[in-house]
Amino acid sequence: MDSHHRNAIINNIKFLVSSTNYENLMESCLRYPPLEEKIFFSISMKKDIESQHKEKEDRHKALLKKITQRGPDAYAILLQILKDNKFNSALEKLNDTQSIRNNWNNTNSNNIINNNIPRSVAPRRPSTSSSLKPSSRKENGSLHLNLVAESITPEESIYQRPKVNGITKPKIEQYLMNKRKKGVLLLVNITKFECDVERERRGAQYDTTNLVDLFGKLDFDIFKYEDITKDQFQNVLTKLLDSDYCKQTQCFVMALMSHGQMIDKKDAYVTFFDNQREQVHNIMENFSNKNCSALIKKPKILFFPFCRGESIDIGVPDLRNDETEHDALLMKNPNLPTFSDMLICYGSLPGFVTNREPLEGSWYINALYDVFLNYAQDTHIEDMLKMIGPKIAELYDHKTGVSKQTPVFWNYSFNKHLYFNPGKYND
Repeated sequence: MDSHHRNAIINNIKFLVSSTNYENLMESCLRYPPLEEKIFFSISMKKDIESQHKEKEDRHKALLKKITQRGPDAYAILLQILKDNKFNSALEKLNDTQSIRNNWNNTNSNNIINNNIPRSVAPRRPSTSSSLKPSSRKENGSLHLNLVAESITPEESIYQRPKVNGITKPKIEQYLMNKRKKGVLLLVNITKFECDVERERRGAQYDTTNLVDLFGKLDFDIFKYEDITKDQFQNVLTKLLDSDYCKQTQCFVMALMSHGQMIDKKDAYVTFFDNQREQVHNIMENFSNKNCSALIKKPKILFFPFCRGESIDIGVPDLRNDETEHDALLMKNPNLPTFSDMLICYGSLPGFVTNREPLEGSWYINALYDVFLNYAQDTHIEDMLKMIGPKIAELYDHKTGVSKQTPVFWNYSFNKHLYFNPGKYND
């Protein structure tokens, strides 16, 4: 969903709550679209909302906010649901300015058919290729590889949008991304901590939902784990890096989400369910060319969207409107470098916190989801990573009394462009 439509919902959320019925709206979201296979809203999303929020008004607001995260066609679907339920006041409120109507007509005319019903997405197929048990149950403290979703055929809007204002591009090679199953995503989300209820990361479950949805559409096989110990994490990471999935993949992505902190302003650590900590540098060692031959010369992107300190970035007056630039580390050597073809992505600057909304999930993952969903069809990853900071500002700068957030990424001889090429393959 583009920012114009999202703002129309968020800015009018109190009116929408008062002019619609939560039960009818939720039921319509679960049923939509009729007679098609694509799931717009799942039972698990409903359970998440109702377990997190006891008051009906809070549930109602959480549902509307969740709709803004359900992809580029979500605004069209909401309008159709409002029309079907005869929530006329709410429908008129969202269409009461000519700019909203014009933006709606222009951005959706090419990918909406059948009276504003979006094209369907092929459902995720159950795994048939893995000889490993599709379970994450403990056996002597270890975990099996848990393939929760194979790559899917993405909705057409993510890869068939026309390019505009074509420019002459520099002659930089591209990483090969031409298989039906292009990548592997390891998603680890630590939301709770043993014997420490107060540290629960409320809203973090929305980050899992967004990343599973996004990388499924980008042709990735997905391995998802929640609330695991440090030893279990290392065990499952080792198994996955040694598996045929990584030997055959063209790209590897890991998202490790939890609480974090800095160590002597040099390195960050991440905390697991058992309150054991691990330094980011030690985790990176698993992906070195010495330790991980299966991924040599393949793109590896590691997302660490956790706090890297306790400082709050309140911002400074914008006197010059200059942009901050971050130089990537490019290593040239006849020998294979220790780390290469890697992007290390953080949600904040060293020493600073990251932000998370209990009703929406983290700022960084929400912005990443929005950017990748709308631009992955024709934009390489480093350009998209540079768009996440402005997207965070666009989504959250309207909030008063909250901190700023500056995401950064490091380039470790990531010397080619990476285009995800969703929906395009040769095999």
